[in-house]
Amino acid sequence: MLAAGTCRYPPLDIAATSASYAQMTGLLAGVAFTALVLLLTPAQNQLRGRTAPADPAAGGASGRHSAPLRADSQVLLALFAAFVAFLFATLSYSILAGDRAAAAAARIASEEVIDGISFGLAFVTLFHGLALLLDAARIDPTMVWVARILAAVVLPSISMFYIVNAVPDVEMARAELAQSCPSGDMYLFGLALTVVCLLTLTAALVAHVLGRWPGRRSSGRAVPISVLTASILATAVAGDISSRSQEFLVSRFWLMVLLLVMLVLFTGMGLLLITSWPTESPLSVTVVLSRSPRRDVAMPRPPLIPRHRDSGRPEAPTRW
Repeated sequence: MLAAGTCRYPPLDIAATSASYAQMTGLLAGVAFTALVLLLTPAQNQLRGRTAPADPAAGGASGRHSAPLRADSQVLLALFAAFVAFLFATLSYSILAGDRAAAAAARIASEEVIDGISFGLAFVTLFHGLALLLDAARIDPTMVWVARILAAVVLPSISMFYIVNAVPDVEMARAELAQSCPSGDMYLFGLALTVVCLLTLTAALVAHVLGRWPGRRSSGRAVPISVLTASILATAVAGDISSRSQEFLVSRFWLMVLLLVMLVLFTGMGLLLITSWPTESPLSVTVVLSRSPRRDVAMPRPPLIPRHRDSGRPEAPTRW
């Protein structure tokens, strides 16, 4: 953040920070790849083959038996998208970490904003895959809903806030080129967009839980595809910026457009994830699972005449 009442700016070594981010994203890409490989083992393939629905005309399984197969395919797609997004984020941060020229501060600051897009989208998709795994494994519904809320509400808002925090670096580079004090207007504009993203996703979550906004299970497939597309475009733009002159700096107009695009992107991701969930409330699910056993289930009754343990003959009545 900008220091109040002064033109000084807290120093930040973007190259060193980018190197740390490159290591972290590379590690998380390995985690997503490992989970993807484990789900593609021969044992898992045989299990998917057993649950695969046959042709209903030939006397095969009904549509409800295909639910595990559809959920499994969504998990694989989410983990694959997270792996690719983390891979692109590692590539972008590695390039940014190697740009250490002091005269290229403007270009480095411009590239820093773009690199955060793949980073945030990868985290959202990874937790989306984690929520699908927990749901498929029939884990405690509370844990499933925590993972869902993190993927659809918390992480998109944090990613938006994370990218907005790179805006003051751009404004500081602009002020150094103009020999003036940096302006905090763009940073405040980005913070306002972050609040809008958080409030919109929170309102959508509450409406969905209350049943006023029913969703579609198929909308979850659009999230990994959107993440792959956005990550590829962000990496291409970051690569183009890294090849420009050292004095290159994104203009205020295009910076504003970029912030608005990120608002639409992260808010849209969260809304797609929310609409892909079931409509029941997490509290109601927990209560249903914690109730006592049903009383209408037939329970074995004790015999009217007790039998002898060894011979099975009726026992003699006890004399008092």
